[in-house]
Amino acid sequence: MRVLGIGPRPPPMMLGMLLSERDLTERLLVDAGIGPGMRVLDVGCGRGEVSLLLSRLVGESGAVVAIDRDAHWLGVARERAREAGARRTRPSWWPT
Repeated sequence: MRVLGIGPRPPPMMLGMLLSERDLTERLLVDAGIGPGMRVLDVGCGRGEVSLLLSRLVGESGAVVAIDRDAHWLGVARERAREAGARRTRPSWWPT
């Protein structure tokens, strides 16, 4: 099992990761061995930025379960996954 810590969630006013942050995060995930066919758990997914990167890396043969305790951000993550066509990404509520 691999465990990764990506740091705190970006503030709500941030509309998305900066390109350099996205590139750095993707590089970290690839270097950690995330790849096609893997099943990945994204704990504290927030608005789903990393979940969508993970979805692209694991492909159609993999799956991403994204959990968060904030229902608002989970709704945002669900909508973003739907819009991106990430059918194997499932944002889910994690009660406190």
